Amino acid sequence: MRKACLECVYKHLGDAAIWEIEYHLGYPGFKLYIVGSLNHASHEAYAANKELAWLLREHRINWWADPNNYRVPYEALAAYVAICLQVPEGDAMPGLPEDCVAGIAPTMSGRIVYSMDTRPD
Repeated sequence: MRKACLECVYKHLGDAAIWEIEYHLGYPGFKLYIVGSLNHASHEAYAANKELAWLLREHRINWWADPNNYRVPYEALAAYVAICLQVPEGDAMPGLPEDCVAGIAPTMSGRIVYSMDTRPD
């Protein structure tokens, strides 16, 4: 399994945000870079913060489905990653802030349901 690198998560989020600007400026081929950067960020996060990894994956799936209307909250995600970088290794990560989950509807109990998630509730 890949070793976690939250600094890399931050970097890949920045990449995706820049590529998305270019995409909306008329470079549709840059969709490849946005999806790849979000996927890479998710993989880098997994060992340190599984919920963040799942959330990044969900943002990637949602953006892919509707790239002209779905907005990934890059700044909120980057701010959360910056907080996670301050957590000593082995300590529990803070919960996902509400602004990081923008665009993803939770269940009545507040649980986020991720696409194709087969984990037990």
